[in-house]
Amino acid sequence: MGVNPYEVARSFRHTVYCQSYRPEIAAPGEVVRVNVKGLKKYENKFDIRLNDVSTEVVALTDSTIDIRMPTQVSSGIVTVILDGQIFYGPRIGVEGKVAVDTDYKIVNGFDMGLRQIMPHSGGHIVVGSFTNFENEKSGNTYRTGIHHITSLGQSSTSMDFRRRANGPISSIARLPNGKFIVGGSLTTFSARAVGGIARLNANGSLDTTVVAVINLMRIPSRWTVWILYLLSMQDFQEGWSAMSSKLLTTV
Repeated sequence: MGVNPYEVARSFRHTVYCQSYRPEIAAPGEVVRVNVKGLKKYENKFDIRLNDVSTEVVALTDSTIDIRMPTQVSSGIVTVILDGQIFYGPRIGVEGKVAVDTDYKIVNGFDMGLRQIMPHSGGHIVVGSFTNFENEKSGNTYRTGIHHITSLGQSSTSMDFRRRANGPISSIARLPNGKFIVGGSLTTFSARAVGGIARLNANGSLDTTVVAVINLMRIPSRWTVWILYLLSMQDFQEGWSAMSSKLLTTV
C-alpha cells in the first residue's frame, strides 16, 4: 500500500502568507517590513531567512513582520521555516557599497548593444551593434561597430578607425605585434571589403598590407588547359583530331 496523499497533505497544518514589503531595496543592518499573515501565533517558533541567511525579528504583528537585514547577505527570497515547512515570500534586494561614479562623463552612451569591452591605453575599445555614441555621429564622424573611449567615458582621439564597419562587430582580439583582429557581421571596414573579419593597425586603421605571392610554376596557356580537358574525355582521339591543327599553330 502506498502513502495516502491526503494524509501527507493534512500533516502540513500551518498556513502562512508572505506578501509585499517595504523598502524594496535595503542595506545590511536596516529594517525591512514584510506583510505576512498567520505567523503571530507561532512567535519564537519559526526561522525567517533572506537568501537562506537567518534574520533578526525586530517586531511581529498579526499582519506584518519587521526583520533586520543581515550584515553578510545578498539579494534573495524571504523564506519562513516552521516545523519543517517552508513558506516562500517576496524578493528583497540588498544595497551594497557600490555607487555611481559621478566623474564618469557618459550621458547618452551607445544607441545599441555592446558585445565586448577591451581595456586599451588607459581606456577601452568597445565593439558591438551600435551606430552612434553620445549623439556624435555626423556626416564625416563615424561611430559604427567599434569605438575607443577614455577612462572617463569620453571619445578618445588616440585611435582612428576611419569609416569603420558597415555592420555589427562581435569580437576583438589584440595580436602580439600590437595590431587587432575584429570579427562580426560586417562586410566592409573603411569602405573596403573584408568579409566578416579584418585586421587593424595599432592606431585603429585597416591593415592593408599586401603580401607578395611568388608562383614558381609556369602558368599554363589556355591550350594546355584544353589538352588537360581533352585527356579527361573518353573520346580523346576525336577531340584531338578537331583541335590538333590549332594547337600546333599557337603553342
